[in-house]
Amino acid sequence: MVDSFARTMSAPSVTVVGAGVVGLATAISLAEAGIERIDIIAKEIPGTTSLGSGALWRPVFYEGPNGDTFAKVTYDRLRDMMRTSPVGLTKTRGCELYMNPTEKPPSFSRYVENFVTREPEAVRGKAVEQYGVAHEFDSIMINPPQYLARLRQQL
Repeated sequence: MVDSFARTMSAPSVTVVGAGVVGLATAISLAEAGIERIDIIAKEIPGTTSLGSGALWRPVFYEGPNGDTFAKVTYDRLRDMMRTSPVGLTKTRGCELYMNPTEKPPSFSRYVENFVTREPEAVRGKAVEQYGVAHEFDSIMINPPQYLARLRQQL
């Protein structure tokens, strides 16, 4: 079964393949950027995709241009949505473990809330011998069924 949802009938147009979290969020971002016609083609109807997955925001480890910008924009956007309408979003603690400690905190420490650096042993009370440092921070967890319904309403 293929469902297609069109915003309007005027050009330019973009086709988004998939109606999961990424597909619907992409369609919304395109609409916000001024694209007037967006077709979403999906194998399943919204609300039935991405059900087996959950999502937890974490920093992007992409070395190319704009990698940190993408992570910050996503974190800020999710945080702002959670403050205004938390449907499908929950604040939780995130943790990143690193093999080799660095002298300076990672770039994401500048924009996440409640960032702290810890010894790996201090994280959740368990010794994690192979890691050299742990970073904890406020993250955002996404409940896909609730979040998909929210995104669908925004289209």
